[in-house]
Amino acid sequence: MHNPTGHIAFFERPTISAERDGDEILPIEYDDNYITVFPGGNRRDSRTILKGDKPGFVKLEGYNTSAFSVSYPVIRKLMVRRP
Repeated sequence: MHNPTGHIAFFERPTISAERDGDEILPIEYDDNYITVFPGGNRRDSRTILKGDKPGFVKLEGYNTSAFSVSYPVIRKLMVRRP
């Protein structure tokens, strides 16, 4: 994740789903469940789907940022967005 803003992106939580705005695919293992990204900073996070649906979308939402979803196959880097 990259935070191009001048504000802290607090408690960002990426979720993986089969459909846009769908339920999170479970079970899943991850490095960190809530991530804080400082202004201009980058954070890398790894998630492993143990079984279930094929991933289609990654949704990122946080305490002080707007939620958005991106298509899973084209994702390279998530950028934090301010509301």
